[in-house]
Amino acid sequence: MVKKNGGRGGGCEQSPRQADLYLHCQGCPDWLKQSNPACNSASAPCVCAAWELGCVGEVHMVVGCPAGIPNYRKGFDVYDASTGIKEDISKVVIKDGEVMPGWTDEDTPSVAHDRAVIPGNVQSATFYLMMADEDLGGLPMQQEVDAPDVFTDQPHILAVTLSGTAAAGGVVDTQEMLMLQLDFHCYQTGLADVHVEISFSNQYYPADFAFTYECGMGEG
Repeated sequence: MVKKNGGRGGGCEQSPRQADLYLHCQGCPDWLKQSNPACNSASAPCVCAAWELGCVGEVHMVVGCPAGIPNYRKGFDVYDASTGIKEDISKVVIKDGEVMPGWTDEDTPSVAHDRAVIPGNVQSATFYLMMADEDLGGLPMQQEVDAPDVFTDQPHILAVTLSGTAAAGGVVDTQEMLMLQLDFHCYQTGLADVHVEISFSNQYYPADFAFTYECGMGEG
């Protein structure tokens, strides 16, 4: 969720403040290294972490999700095994069913420093879907996933095809993961957003992530 058109003071006169707002139903995520220890499911709604970089902020809140609405799939992770993405972008794409910073959806393609970007000389990207080998609080250690939904907002620039053991869906557990390979086919030079959504037959919120692909850029 993105909150836009905030205040313009304090150096943000030309670019109004905005913030990415993350809502967590199961307490503060473990990967937040600095969080408010008093913020948990029992004290929701509350802010467990917030920071600002220039005119862009990031806020993580713990909320009480309405009964009957599925939560994020705890234990479900997606790892990036692609080449060309900057080292400071997390290789963990999805953690406990939630997208990690750098892999969030955007309105327009971007090559910002905090954005996952795949250069045009990389013809395919590989992602691994798996279940974490950890205490899941009584949840099953395996999970059936649907066939991923992969698309781009700029089909006149880029087409994406998928293959691998995850392409048709399947079951992941702590012993066996699924591999998703995305192949890129450029029609012209430009930036394209690629969106990937992995659903769980409506048992949980879909796990979705996005990145920018540079067609005709960075090619040898």
